[in-house]
Amino acid sequence: MDPYLFLAILNSGTFWTLIRHRAPTMGRGQHVYRAAVLKTLPIPVGESNGDHEKIARLVKQMLTNHVNNHERQNLLLEIDKLVAALYGVM
Repeated sequence: MDPYLFLAILNSGTFWTLIRHRAPTMGRGQHVYRAAVLKTLPIPVGESNGDHEKIARLVKQMLTNHVNNHERQNLLLEIDKLVAALYGVM
């Protein structure tokens, strides 16, 4: 798996929603990330139809120093939508 795609998945709103629903909480709502719980979380690795490559390209673009904050926010939104689509929720 492309590490940039993996980074996008792990930082997506969809993945964090899964964590909030499956990981136990400690203290003031902080989630405990246990390997046993993380292993149960789905990582979409099936057919990409070019989406995997597009997500990886957008992550690389976002991580460059040539992107201002407004562009970065737009890229984050687009990446999040594409990852949600990989999970079938968009």
